[in-house]
Amino acid sequence: MGRWLGLTLIILILLGLAGRPVGAWAQSGNIRFDRISIEDGLSQSTIYAILQDRQGFMWFGTQDGLNKFDGYRFTVYKNDPDDLTTIADNFIRAIYEDHDGNLWIGTNGGLNRFDPNTETFTRFQHDPNDPHSLSDDIVRAIYEDEAGVMWLGTGNGGLNK
Repeated sequence: MGRWLGLTLIILILLGLAGRPVGAWAQSGNIRFDRISIEDGLSQSTIYAILQDRQGFMWFGTQDGLNKFDGYRFTVYKNDPDDLTTIADNFIRAIYEDHDGNLWIGTNGGLNRFDPNTETFTRFQHDPNDPHSLSDDIVRAIYEDEAGVMWLGTGNGGLNK
């Protein structure tokens, strides 16, 4: 009998908590937002991806380049069609840091690996003549599993690993 009473009491408490408005918790405290904009050095105001790397740098993916923020100023990485060591496309959709500390950037022009020592990019793109290349150049999601396998979600080519 005591066991059922305890279980009933727990269920009633949980139901009571579930009925509370979520906004009541979200509004507690003084939450303040500061705006960082193109006037502060950001390349564009639409942000699609955010990452803080192991060194503490903040990375922001926009429709007009990859932005690295050191806490004081931005460094913007953009595509240069005449330089294959630049990022493949300026529309950044995903940013990921793997277990080795490599930065991977998904763009509308393929997957890119950033080398922080040379500040250059290696591009991985769809090649219709290579069945082992990316299935699509629009890379929307990047994830590395426990085995070190990279998983890529693409715009129209499904999942790649």
